[in-house]
Amino acid sequence: MEEIREAYTAEQIGTFTSTYTVGNGTCADSVELTVVVTDAIEAEVGEIAPQTVCSSDEDIDLFSYLTDDTTTGGTFEGYDDGIFSPSMMGAGSYDVTYTVNEDAPCVEGEASTTFTITVEQGANAGEDMAVTVCSNDGQQDLLSLISADADTDGEFTLDGEVIADGIMDPAAFEVGTYEVIYTVIAEGDECGEDDMSTITITLGEAPEAPTTGEAIAFCAIDGETAARLEADGTNLTWYSDADLTMMVSEEDLLVDGDYYVTQSSDEGCESEAAVLTVNIVDSPAPTISSNYELCEFDNPTIAALTAEINESGEVTWYDSADSMTALSNNATLTDGTTYYATLISDNGCESSERLAVTVTLEQCAIIPEAITPNDDNKNDTFSIGFLENDYPNFNVTIFNRWGNAVYKGNASTPEWDGTSNQSGSLGDDVLPVGVYFYVIDFNDGSTEPRQGKVYLNR
Repeated sequence: MEEIREAYTAEQIGTFTSTYTVGNGTCADSVELTVVVTDAIEAEVGEIAPQTVCSSDEDIDLFSYLTDDTTTGGTFEGYDDGIFSPSMMGAGSYDVTYTVNEDAPCVEGEASTTFTITVEQGANAGEDMAVTVCSNDGQQDLLSLISADADTDGEFTLDGEVIADGIMDPAAFEVGTYEVIYTVIAEGDECGEDDMSTITITLGEAPEAPTTGEAIAFCAIDGETAARLEADGTNLTWYSDADLTMMVSEEDLLVDGDYYVTQSSDEGCESEAAVLTVNIVDSPAPTISSNYELCEFDNPTIAALTAEINESGEVTWYDSADSMTALSNNATLTDGTTYYATLISDNGCESSERLAVTVTLEQCAIIPEAITPNDDNKNDTFSIGFLENDYPNFNVTIFNRWGNAVYKGNASTPEWDGTSNQSGSLGDDVLPVGVYFYVIDFNDGSTEPRQGKVYLNR
């Protein structure tokens, strides 16, 4: 390979071919390597004459302007691809510089030239266009319907009549197809003749607005979506604003307010909007009494909680904030557990917010309403459940109907069994059948005394 490289020297000009072979015999493979050695040339650029083009001309390859004595391989400043677009540049004069230097193959030195391209305005009415306009679209500015490359100083005509200011009102025309001619006048003979394009306008009939019913109501807790919206019509489109800019999809959650619906023809013409009012109805979360008491001795159930709710209506309890399985009214309450209540009020909707209630089961004092001291081991004494454990410093006083104390007791005395332990009692201290009155002092520094009546029977 080194010998081949040395053979290609600067003194040898021409085309040289070498063959590179791998293997031998029938298993050999080879490739030819051709090297063209040219003589280095001095950069040279010929003068390029000023050029005049029309704004309506096609894109121009600037390299086509190079003279025969100009060294190729250079670049046009500002035009990396060597393309000049008259329609993009617009009318005016533009200086273009061509430079060739040693960045080009086998070129020595640098040379450049600058020439002027003058773009004269040519008539360009743009491409033919086809649009669909609906009868309720409002006045149409026809300039908005021409192609993007067209001149904007032309004139519109329909059946030979000029359309004033290029404004067309669909409401003034019957449904059908119309051909509007757009004409741009050339500014002289340099850039050709006037140019025309055709705008084919298909005027479609917009359908009547769809029919909606009375306002509809949904329960907030149900989380209904726009799929529940209904109207009489075809190709319906729902919006959340009167300007019809915010389309509503079937997955969107409904909110309280007005929705707007249109229907469209097969040609794509959209009707005026009809309004449907949606009411999202909710019930308030229930509230519960602040001074209720649940006694463990009673084995209270869900029904006991419901009885303490302040509002009227159907109350439903759940075991979590998001559970959908209601608890039975007979379910036994568990101390320290939080239960969640909803309310169905007169509007028929279950409240979306839930009342959280954490249950505390108290060791309540159970006060009997009567005692029967007949030695049958049933209600033989005035026994108050949990009193001694919860209020060890309590005092109990029993009065007869004349207000005389007939019994005083505490944690250290026997429970009242229908006899008196106070001096001044008659006979054997056995009290007669009748109604007696009690006062219980809990003596815990916070609980108010409790009083009531108890019936003594034998």
